[in-house]
Amino acid sequence: MKCLGLLASVLLIYSCATPYQSEGMTGGFTDTQLSETLWKVSVNGNGFTNKTTVGDYALLRAAELTLEKEYQYFIIASDNQDKASSVAKFGGNYSTTTGNISPYGNINARTNYSTPTYVPVNKFSNDIIFEMLKEKREGAFTYDARLIYDSLSAKYMK
Repeated sequence: MKCLGLLASVLLIYSCATPYQSEGMTGGFTDTQLSETLWKVSVNGNGFTNKTTVGDYALLRAAELTLEKEYQYFIIASDNQDKASSVAKFGGNYSTTTGNISPYGNINARTNYSTPTYVPVNKFSNDIIFEMLKEKREGAFTYDARLIYDSLSAKYMK
Protein backbone atom coordinates (compact mmCIF):
# COMPACT_ATOMS: atom_id res chain seq x y z
CA MET A 1 0.00 0.00 0.00
CA LYS A 2 2.89 2.33 0.81
CA CYS A 3 4.41 1.71 -2.66
CA LEU A 4 1.10 2.54 -4.31
CA GLY A 5 1.03 5.92 -2.52
CA LEU A 6 4.61 6.62 -3.55
CA LEU A 7 3.85 5.70 -7.16
CA ALA A 8 0.79 7.97 -7.17
CA SER A 9 2.90 10.85 -5.77
CA VAL A 10 5.58 10.39 -8.43
CA LEU A 11 2.99 10.29 -11.23
CA LEU A 12 1.32 13.43 -9.88
CA ILE A 13 4.60 15.34 -9.77
CA TYR A 14 5.63 14.33 -13.30
CA SER A 15 2.18 15.08 -14.69
CA CYS A 16 2.48 18.63 -13.34
CA ALA A 17 5.77 19.41 -15.11
CA THR A 18 5.74 21.88 -17.97
CA PRO A 19 4.96 20.07 -21.25
CA TYR A 20 6.59 21.09 -24.54
CA GLN A 21 4.13 23.79 -25.56
CA SER A 22 3.69 27.49 -26.28
CA GLU A 23 3.74 29.60 -23.11
CA GLY A 24 0.73 28.78 -20.94
CA MET A 25 -0.30 28.55 -17.31
CA THR A 26 2.23 25.78 -16.60
CA GLY A 27 5.09 27.40 -18.55
CA GLY A 28 6.33 26.79 -22.07
CA PHE A 29 8.21 28.53 -24.87
CA THR A 30 7.98 31.82 -26.76
CA ASP A 31 10.03 32.82 -29.76
CA THR A 32 10.91 36.16 -31.33
CA GLN A 33 12.41 36.77 -34.75
CA LEU A 34 15.28 39.28 -34.50
CA SER A 35 16.38 39.27 -38.17
CA GLU A 36 15.93 37.01 -41.17
CA THR A 37 18.08 34.25 -39.65
CA LEU A 38 18.43 35.35 -36.01
CA TRP A 39 15.87 34.20 -33.41
CA LYS A 40 15.38 34.27 -29.66
CA VAL A 41 13.69 31.37 -27.86
CA SER A 42 12.63 31.70 -24.22
CA VAL A 43 11.49 28.74 -22.15
CA ASN A 44 9.94 29.00 -18.69
CA GLY A 45 9.41 25.93 -16.55
CA ASN A 46 7.23 25.60 -13.50
CA GLY A 47 8.28 24.28 -10.09
CA PHE A 48 8.07 20.67 -11.31
CA THR A 49 10.27 21.09 -14.41
CA ASN A 50 14.00 20.50 -14.02
CA LYS A 51 16.88 22.49 -15.51
CA THR A 52 17.77 19.82 -18.09
CA THR A 53 14.24 19.67 -19.48
CA VAL A 54 14.06 23.46 -19.83
CA GLY A 55 17.38 23.45 -21.70
CA ASP A 56 16.21 20.62 -23.94
CA TYR A 57 12.99 22.50 -24.75
CA ALA A 58 15.04 25.53 -25.87
CA LEU A 59 17.17 23.36 -28.17
CA LEU A 60 14.10 21.52 -29.48
CA ARG A 61 12.30 24.77 -30.28
CA ALA A 62 15.42 26.17 -32.02
CA ALA A 63 15.68 23.01 -34.14
CA GLU A 64 11.96 23.08 -34.90
CA LEU A 65 12.07 26.71 -36.07
CA THR A 66 15.22 26.07 -38.11
CA LEU A 67 13.56 23.23 -40.00
CA GLU A 68 10.31 25.18 -40.46
CA LYS A 69 12.27 28.01 -42.12
CA GLU A 70 14.03 25.45 -44.38
CA TYR A 71 17.49 25.74 -42.83
CA GLN A 72 19.60 22.75 -41.78
CA TYR A 73 21.86 24.03 -39.01
CA PHE A 74 22.00 26.59 -36.24
CA ILE A 75 24.57 28.08 -33.90
CA ILE A 76 23.83 29.50 -30.49
CA ALA A 77 25.04 33.07 -30.11
CA SER A 78 23.81 33.53 -26.53
CA ASP A 79 22.58 31.14 -23.84
CA ASN A 80 21.19 32.43 -20.55
CA GLN A 81 19.94 29.91 -18.00
CA ASP A 82 18.30 31.21 -14.83
CA LYS A 83 16.71 29.88 -11.67
CA ALA A 84 14.09 31.64 -9.56
CA SER A 85 13.77 30.24 -6.04
CA SER A 86 10.88 30.69 -3.67
CA VAL A 87 9.20 28.88 -0.81
CA ALA A 88 5.67 27.47 -0.92
CA LYS A 89 3.73 27.39 2.34
CA PHE A 90 1.18 24.63 2.91
CA GLY A 91 -1.14 24.77 5.89
CA GLY A 92 -1.00 27.13 8.83
CA ASN A 93 -0.73 27.31 12.60
CA TYR A 94 -3.77 25.90 14.29
CA SER A 95 -4.84 23.60 17.05
CA THR A 96 -7.86 21.41 17.67
CA THR A 97 -9.05 20.20 21.00
CA THR A 98 -11.43 17.30 21.37
CA GLY A 99 -12.66 15.64 24.50
CA ASN A 100 -15.45 13.96 26.37
CA ILE A 101 -16.96 13.87 29.82
CA SER A 102 -17.77 10.52 31.37
CA PRO A 103 -21.02 9.92 33.25
CA TYR A 104 -18.96 10.17 36.45
CA GLY A 105 -17.69 13.68 35.64
CA ASN A 106 -14.22 12.70 34.45
CA ILE A 107 -12.89 14.89 31.64
CA ASN A 108 -10.65 13.51 28.90
CA ALA A 109 -9.27 16.05 26.41
CA ARG A 110 -6.66 16.02 23.67
CA THR A 111 -5.18 18.95 21.74
CA ASN A 112 -3.49 18.51 18.36
CA TYR A 113 -1.20 21.24 17.06
CA SER A 114 -0.29 21.84 13.44
CA THR A 115 2.34 24.09 11.91
CA PRO A 116 2.78 24.97 8.23
CA THR A 117 5.02 23.00 5.92
CA TYR A 118 7.48 25.02 3.85
CA VAL A 119 8.70 23.55 0.55
CA PRO A 120 11.44 25.13 -1.61
CA VAL A 121 10.38 25.73 -5.22
CA ASN A 122 12.84 26.32 -8.08
CA LYS A 123 11.64 27.54 -11.46
CA PHE A 124 14.14 27.28 -14.29
CA SER A 125 14.19 29.35 -17.46
CA ASN A 126 16.41 29.45 -20.51
CA ASP A 127 16.80 32.13 -23.18
CA ILE A 128 18.84 31.40 -26.29
CA ILE A 129 19.62 33.54 -29.29
CA PHE A 130 20.56 31.47 -32.31
CA GLU A 131 21.33 31.91 -35.98
CA MET A 132 19.91 29.60 -38.66
CA LEU A 133 22.34 28.38 -41.32
CA LYS A 134 22.11 26.54 -44.65
CA GLU A 135 25.60 25.06 -44.19
CA LYS A 136 27.92 24.34 -41.28
CA ARG A 137 30.08 27.29 -40.25
CA GLU A 138 33.82 26.68 -39.85
CA GLY A 139 35.17 27.39 -36.38
CA ALA A 140 31.75 27.44 -34.70
CA PHE A 141 29.92 24.71 -32.83
CA THR A 142 27.12 23.99 -35.28
CA TYR A 143 23.97 22.07 -34.33
CA ASP A 144 22.32 19.77 -36.88
CA ALA A 145 18.65 20.79 -36.63
CA ARG A 146 17.27 17.47 -37.94
CA LEU A 147 19.36 15.43 -35.51
CA ILE A 148 18.38 17.60 -32.53
CA TYR A 149 14.71 17.64 -33.54
CA ASP A 150 14.49 13.87 -34.07
CA SER A 151 16.28 13.12 -30.80
CA LEU A 152 14.42 15.54 -28.52
CA SER A 153 10.97 15.31 -30.14
CA ALA A 154 11.02 11.54 -29.54
CA LYS A 155 11.66 12.27 -25.87
CA TYR A 156 9.22 15.15 -25.27
CA MET A 157 6.54 15.15 -28.00
CA LYS A 158 4.53 12.00 -27.34
